[in-house]
Amino acid sequence: MKYANKTLLPLLALMLTYTFEVSAEEGAEESGPPWYEFELLVFQRIAKGAGSTEFWPDDPGSPDMENAIPFNTRGQATLHDNLPIPYRPLPAEERQLGNIWSSFRSSRNYRPLYHIAWRQQVVNPEQAQPLYVYLGPDAGEPGPRNPPKLEGVVKVGVKRYLHLETDLLLRLPVTPEAGDDYFMGPAYRSYRMQSKRRMRSGKLHYLDHPVLGVIFKAERYEPPVPEPEEEATQETAGGQASEAGASPAAEGSGESPAENTGQR
Repeated sequence: MKYANKTLLPLLALMLTYTFEVSAEEGAEESGPPWYEFELLVFQRIAKGAGSTEFWPDDPGSPDMENAIPFNTRGQATLHDNLPIPYRPLPAEERQLGNIWSSFRSSRNYRPLYHIAWRQQVVNPEQAQPLYVYLGPDAGEPGPRNPPKLEGVVKVGVKRYLHLETDLLLRLPVTPEAGDDYFMGPAYRSYRMQSKRRMRSGKLHYLDHPVLGVIFKAERYEPPVPEPEEEATQETAGGQASEAGASPAAEGSGESPAENTGQR
């Protein structure tokens, strides 16, 4: 980690204390693409001199966001046909990197920018769906003179291993030097972070950059098994009661357990 300093290293050591089961992504044949749960945390380096030793082009280009889709922040939050809603942000209590976010908030060297977790099915990297990452400007409405602070795409595919691709653009305002009343330079400087990483699920991954940083977590997700239908339970209980005869005990147990507990 070329740009990791003494402040970040203890935090990364703490990250390594997470214990997840690590395995290759190839497993038993499934009926469809496997489900995963992902978590993404993007932060900025704010230590004095961060990125000052690098050469930054005036125009680093922009991420290709033509086919990217935003995270699904609308619609129901419950399961549909026993499957999660893909690309829907998970609530804060279901995220696992909250302690790292809190550590960065109190740090003098790092500023957390973006944190999201979601579930999706993962396909071949060539067919993977790019997802749109967006963080508005620090103040005011976004526009040509007030662009988003952070935007870009993230894409995850699987081909024996997970393949993560990120293309992020951070825009920071340029502060003229003291006494420069005729500054004609750009109002913002753009820093672009493009990375590709082959990874396994069950561990944290850190993507390095002089100005930006990304922490990413991937875990396999197994959708919950459907509960038995109430009608089937009623039929089974009714048949057992008929065979046992119309005794008071049998009459008392004629209702199905589902009706007694209110479960469906």
